[in-house]
Amino acid sequence: MSLGVVIKPGAGQPLACRLCGSTPAANVTIHEHNGRIAWMVHKTNKGPFCRDCGIAVFRQHQNSTMFQGWFGFFSFFLTPITLLLNLIAWLRLRALAPPHRDATVSSRIPAPLSPGKPLLSRAGAYVALVVAALVTILFIGPAIPSLGQSPSNSRSSQLTPTPSPSPIRSSQSSPAAQPGPFPHVGSAFAFSSASGDFIGQGQTQTMTPPAWRIGAGQGNLGEGGISVSVSSGSTSWTVGMAAPRGESLHVGSYDNAMRAAFRQGSQPGLDVSGDGRGCNNVFGSFTITKMDVGSYGKVTAFEATFVQHCESATAPALNGHVRFVLTPDDTAHPPLDSPSMGPFPQTGDAYSFTSESGDYIGQGQTQTLSAPTWSFVENSENVGSGGVWIDMRSNTSGGLVDWNVTIAAPRGQTLHVGTYADAMRAAFRQGNQAGLDVNGDGRGCNEVYGTFTVTRIELGSAGQLNAFEATFVQHCEGPSAPVLYGHIRYVASS
Repeated sequence: MSLGVVIKPGAGQPLACRLCGSTPAANVTIHEHNGRIAWMVHKTNKGPFCRDCGIAVFRQHQNSTMFQGWFGFFSFFLTPITLLLNLIAWLRLRALAPPHRDATVSSRIPAPLSPGKPLLSRAGAYVALVVAALVTILFIGPAIPSLGQSPSNSRSSQLTPTPSPSPIRSSQSSPAAQPGPFPHVGSAFAFSSASGDFIGQGQTQTMTPPAWRIGAGQGNLGEGGISVSVSSGSTSWTVGMAAPRGESLHVGSYDNAMRAAFRQGSQPGLDVSGDGRGCNNVFGSFTITKMDVGSYGKVTAFEATFVQHCESATAPALNGHVRFVLTPDDTAHPPLDSPSMGPFPQTGDAYSFTSESGDYIGQGQTQTLSAPTWSFVENSENVGSGGVWIDMRSNTSGGLVDWNVTIAAPRGQTLHVGTYADAMRAAFRQGNQAGLDVNGDGRGCNEVYGTFTVTRIELGSAGQLNAFEATFVQHCEGPSAPVLYGHIRYVASS
């Protein structure tokens, strides 16, 4: 299946743009690379493109790569390669003559895309400049003694933490008051931060429902780890604990813990972050007193205490206590078709969503996108068999705006009409879990928790998607995070 309508030239005819049908066009491929700390996402957008459509697509993917391509060890090296490949494609596109469109040729969009804002006027260019400056400092700094300084407490996912120099035992913890009174039942998170601790800012706090949403899952840590999310409005905390790689997490004490995402050897993992603050290096210990995991890795109960030192083993301590208990409210999904989404078009391509306050993807908004203002294109090759990927684009005064909806059956299965619960991020789905990933306007989730219902799916004789309709509920980063409700329809002939 392909993106848009590919217009094949006849003998002796020039290539035509796959989006608007204009000529001349160049058969180039635009790449996008996003780093996700512990994994990577690489996208390709294949031509042919006319000059204007190609430059619009180039600027979008190049900006996204410069903005999100640095967050991971391997991504740090792959991103410059991606940028260079795109520059080569851009040189070919820039050399094309202005697009000419034959009004008798049918195409997905009625006119060439506007290239939008220049690349140097977009946020990605500034992020790339900051990264370049940091790399320069890191390489030049060691040779100049005056540049030596203690590491910043600001979290930078590009930095790989150094291994702990010696085992950290609970008895080594810096003096810190224990968390205050902890509820006897139900989900809760409490911490007490010593003066000078960067994460807790020297405070003592207890968080409980309903003021705080508390959820738990494997998250980015995969098998052998548990991540507890605690959120209220725009404020969120995360507690991650993991066994040494290759081992199962269980009840008991774990010493000599390092930052969970970068744990190695026999070291367990710990990472407590919140309110926008995190550690590059973690030194600590934790004790799990209860842990119940159901089918497909669903966490039903979890309780643990921890001690964390941020950046050095002698840094002020953060002591904490966390408990998660799955309740009926956690398993009851909200209605898939939220009445607050408003009228949904009866026919044709359309996408409507309603975002709760605090939801990162929808930013608390309600919006309906439909043709012809928005172009709907489908390329399920990005998902593989058993999945559907639909892209929605529109040119605005600020440039190209892009939304994506990915819905997929469990790996090895065929997507069909019906409801799929307990969906995780589509690209990383495993076991019997279905996949869901809704992102847009430059915003995406590292972790997805949700459910969706497919009400219509029609394939052509060659396996191409002719029609698709579904509703979904998505939580971004934690199962208790604010909800994004959505309804999408795609019709190939619309």
